[in-house]
Amino acid sequence: MVGEFDLPLDIIDRRVTKMKMISPSNVAVDIGQTLKPHEYIGMVRREVLDAYLRERASKNGAKVINGLFLKMDIPNKVVKIYILPISCTILSMMGRKAQPEKRRLWRLTR
Repeated sequence: MVGEFDLPLDIIDRRVTKMKMISPSNVAVDIGQTLKPHEYIGMVRREVLDAYLRERASKNGAKVINGLFLKMDIPNKVVKIYILPISCTILSMMGRKAQPEKRRLWRLTR
């Protein structure tokens, strides 16, 4: 994961070589059996990874919006656009928070 996503090593919290994952339905899966001796699974803290990904996206031109993801409208066969409704707090030009509102801000095409 670390190399695949070009993550910096300083956000890695733990290097795991073996673990057992147990699903909510109590199905256990052993992870790490196919790793080579020098390989590991990089474990990160969610808040650290999220902050890093937000900063990286912003540096690459994304408009970062503080909002709550509500759902994803899957495109039908005629319209091939994903619509992601979110509830967000829009900041005014003066830096004051406006009232939260529901908006359809993002459109991703297939």
